[in-house]
Amino acid sequence: MFQDKQKDQLQKLLTRLIDSYDGYQQCIDHAQQSRHEQLFKDFALTRQKFANEIREIFAQHGEDLDTDGSILAKAHRIYIDLKTKIDADDEDLLESIHYGEGNLLGEYKDTIECFKSDQAVLEILQRQHREIQNNFELIEAKEEAA
Repeated sequence: MFQDKQKDQLQKLLTRLIDSYDGYQQCIDHAQQSRHEQLFKDFALTRQKFANEIREIFAQHGEDLDTDGSILAKAHRIYIDLKTKIDADDEDLLESIHYGEGNLLGEYKDTIECFKSDQAVLEILQRQHREIQNNFELIEAKEEAA
């Protein structure tokens, strides 16, 4: 069993991962360039994998979890949808993704801090964080090149 703070923080991270997956699914539909569409598919699959790993952590610790995305993220996806219908530009999608990835990295840092005493969970979180950081840097480079 987790401490309440750990459970709440891990739940927040899972929610962000689900939101991120949903957001990438929408970006796939709006991407103008096939190379961006493939990138978004790859990122969506990664988020799905990470969310499944977090679900497994909950299951191993006998914890219940909520798998709905956050209201704020749903509103953000609606904004992306409206914006892309008005001005469908991959640069705008990359900007939105950059913002979302930055928020996700912050959520990982908070979660990692909560699990400093649980080596097994900490290793999973740190591995996922490194991959998100790499993706963040890739999006940042693409944004600068656009």
